[in-house]
Amino acid sequence: MQKFFDSVLLDSGQPATGVSVLVTAFGGGATTIYSDNGSTPRSNPITTDANGYFEFYAADGRYTLQISGTGISPRTIADVLLEDPLDGNAMVVSTLTATGQVSLGGVAGAESVRVAQAPTNSVNRIQEVGAITLGEPRIGTEGGDTDINFGIYAKGAGSIRWLTGGGALEQFRVSHTAVAVNFLGVTGAIATASPSFNAQGSDTNIGVNYNSKGTGTHTFNNAVTLSAGSLTVTNGGVQAGNGNLVANTVGTGLRIREGANSKQDTATLVGGTVTINNTSITANSRVFAFCQTPGGTPGFLRCSARVVGTSYTILSSSGTDTSTIAVLITEPAP
Repeated sequence: MQKFFDSVLLDSGQPATGVSVLVTAFGGGATTIYSDNGSTPRSNPITTDANGYFEFYAADGRYTLQISGTGISPRTIADVLLEDPLDGNAMVVSTLTATGQVSLGGVAGAESVRVAQAPTNSVNRIQEVGAITLGEPRIGTEGGDTDINFGIYAKGAGSIRWLTGGGALEQFRVSHTAVAVNFLGVTGAIATASPSFNAQGSDTNIGVNYNSKGTGTHTFNNAVTLSAGSLTVTNGGVQAGNGNLVANTVGTGLRIREGANSKQDTATLVGGTVTINNTSITANSRVFAFCQTPGGTPGFLRCSARVVGTSYTILSSSGTDTSTIAVLITEPAP
């Protein structure tokens, strides 16, 4: 319920005493008015006092005032909106225009939603649209420009979180990086083409990092195609559940770092044999040995022994084989 008050003047400009002010519902129909912000009805029409003053309380809504009396020309004030911001009732308006900041759900500084004043000569805006049954409400950009981006930001080092389940379940998070200049881009595709997930930013060469948590792995359920460049696995592994790892450009392929305890290495045979220390060797490791640079009398190579988690031995069929060999170790998929 909201209070309305005003003063009526005669055509001469003097206060209109004893003038009738009839309050009706906007569009027609009787209405009840009150003398206080409670439940005390008052007469309708109202009679102005010696100063031409009148006042009344009414429920939130739209009203028409019909003013008539001696010494004045009859007048009608249509579509008077009464809205008490403290009663918790929804405001129903066709168009609401406000100048400056608008605070909703509380006073300024402690509100739930704030609509800041737009820049001078602003032509673009945010638009929210409801939906019918089985539809989806939408929020987007509209305005005078043809192409308008949509920016979402968090304050300070805060993250942007995407939630489902009524806000209980986090599904996606964009975390803060101080002074970030590079970022990820996602681009859709036309028919017969594939959407793109790519690195963008101010640097010329930008990689993309995929980091699993703990001992988790990255699983690709279909074929992985490297059209250009290479796939580097620093820690962990790559698992293709139901597909292949494909290097589809000439000159690209599988690159494995060599060194202590690696899955690929080189060694030199002495008297046709060499033992290579490697903590990654398992009971199921598949060990492939090849002659890299012939030496002495080369023979056929095989893995003759292994100590799980410690070492493995490569033996040549020639006791005078001093070749430099290359070794590749793979593991069966679980």
